[in-house]
Amino acid sequence: MDSAKISLALTGVFLLLTVPEPVSGCRVLFPPSYIEALDGEAYRQEIDLSAGLRRLAHRYFPDCVDLTRQPAAAEPERDCGDDPSLEFRLYAAGWEELRRNPDCRFPEPWRQLLALPEARRRRCTAKTLYLLGNLQVQEHPEKAYRWYQQLRIAVNRGCPDPQGLAIRSFRTNYFYVKDPVARVRYLALAAAYGAEPPAGSDGDRKSFTGELRDELGTMIRSNPRQFLRDPLTAEVVAMFYPELISELKGPLVCGDWLAMRAFQCGDFDGCRKLLAESPAESPVRLYLEARLARRAGDFRKSAGLFRKWLALYADHGGGMPFPAIGCGGFCDGSLGPALVWRSSCILPGGCRSMTAEIHGQLGALQYYRRMYQEALYSFLLGDAWGDAALVAETRLDLSELRALVDAHAGNPLISEEINRRLRHLLARRLMRAERFREAGRYFPEELQTAWRDFTGQIAAAEDSALDPEIRAEAWFRLGQIMLKHDIALFGYELLPDYFITDGQFGYYSITQPSQCALPRFHYRIREADCFRRAAELTSDPTLGFLAHLAGGLVLRDRMPEAAEPFYRQLVRRNFSPYSERLDFRRWIPAPPRGWKARIIACDFSDSDEAAGLIKFLLVGAVEPDPVPPRRSPAAVPGPDGSPPEFE
Repeated sequence: MDSAKISLALTGVFLLLTVPEPVSGCRVLFPPSYIEALDGEAYRQEIDLSAGLRRLAHRYFPDCVDLTRQPAAAEPERDCGDDPSLEFRLYAAGWEELRRNPDCRFPEPWRQLLALPEARRRRCTAKTLYLLGNLQVQEHPEKAYRWYQQLRIAVNRGCPDPQGLAIRSFRTNYFYVKDPVARVRYLALAAAYGAEPPAGSDGDRKSFTGELRDELGTMIRSNPRQFLRDPLTAEVVAMFYPELISELKGPLVCGDWLAMRAFQCGDFDGCRKLLAESPAESPVRLYLEARLARRAGDFRKSAGLFRKWLALYADHGGGMPFPAIGCGGFCDGSLGPALVWRSSCILPGGCRSMTAEIHGQLGALQYYRRMYQEALYSFLLGDAWGDAALVAETRLDLSELRALVDAHAGNPLISEEINRRLRHLLARRLMRAERFREAGRYFPEELQTAWRDFTGQIAAAEDSALDPEIRAEAWFRLGQIMLKHDIALFGYELLPDYFITDGQFGYYSITQPSQCALPRFHYRIREADCFRRAAELTSDPTLGFLAHLAGGLVLRDRMPEAAEPFYRQLVRRNFSPYSERLDFRRWIPAPPRGWKARIIACDFSDSDEAAGLIKFLLVGAVEPDPVPPRRSPAAVPGPDGSPPEFE
């Protein structure tokens, strides 16, 4: 079978095991917003089909022998004809009988070989049992299954299997079956009990999960209803086609998972019906009942069900029957639910655990009941950082947030990364409130040096007893620190700065229900103001011109109206030859590449270095243009105070 053609055909069919690509450029990986998705439509859960097949296989193949040990090693293979032992003579004779009679399904020499004591047939037992299964697999897969069972039993007892035939038998049992219904049955068996083919084995080494993607969707797509007559395959096909759920009959093994599929498709009545027939202890049932209560507006009942889920999880020691199963993988020995949550970005590990999902849902319910501290804690436990940041920045005052952060500084239930982000968010809130010294203990290690430098310089800059030149240098240094660390020291995690995505506004698509107090690019205004204060305090015309120029460059692109006063000061200073050229151009020219790094590295106490930096920043303004460019929207008044004239 051409796997490339199969994969292409599955593009529009097989959706259950697909995973989205992460958004390019994201620094922070975040799940969907539980606050925004109150109705459950902004995101959707996906069922890990491999684990579902495992549950079905355990129900319909209860006698299947699971391999409990690795294949035993054996001596290097030798040609059977070169070994005079009875074992190899019987094996070779069986091959000869098959050559003479292709319709033979159990050669007499192999019957005699298997009748020998195990100690006398260790070299040929595995391949003999494997080939006997292969002879039956197309017409009678159930007979092949029995031979493969004997093979697995022998390997578990220590029979050498250097080619990994016991593992390969799971694949063979379905791959060559002609009947599509039987093939899906044994495919479920392979997905449940099989494993990766061993290194060095012959044939395709693709995992059974990979073959599941390639095989199952194609077989079901052509005629899904043909699988409804078998109880195992009927549940499998209903996972692909939820509209067929109503046609299922009898008790269902995966009724709670099928209820999830009905919930996803908006069939809430069908979901309730399936849940009523599902085991009461099913965590999926409990989860869906909580979601249905939330949709009905009964937040109190929904929150109670989510808390019950978490209590049951704790009672089971954080394990059965609530496994956190990765995308496409299994939880050892577990037949519990496996859910995969999609997102605009993939979390580390590829999926969210069900406990994280429950905490996120519970946090949203607490949020809408105005229990903001409880909601923040739930979001932290659920690694729902976007929602946690929204609550921390807009729903708690500084004292409440600081008390919560201090109380959970060493909480082992909150991940170290989430705790670090929360502390950094609090530090930036304190900085925006100008409580600079209090913020230091919450900044991450990589920003401690910048914070210490900032607090030292702000103390000197605001000390009116110091010499103005010293204060001017301190203000300029503050502007340099801000130019390098602006958003990391003062930025909002979400709106309007989006520190969550390194300031890349288009990469965070979750709607926020409230506005913040400061405008967008507020940190640029702050750093430009630092440069302005330096310019006003210094008596050196070169340093003053440089400080106003630095402030104007910070604002010229993003906030031209705010940059206009800096441009006016540059013109009025009559700093030759640049003031005249800037007046001719009617605006501050675009700076050359690397301008920020040059300003950050400048020694403001060195007038000669400042003059060189000015020349570097205004290299395009020295020579006159043949035609003056258009003025900026905010023009400079005439020398006599008359209104400006626009070209």
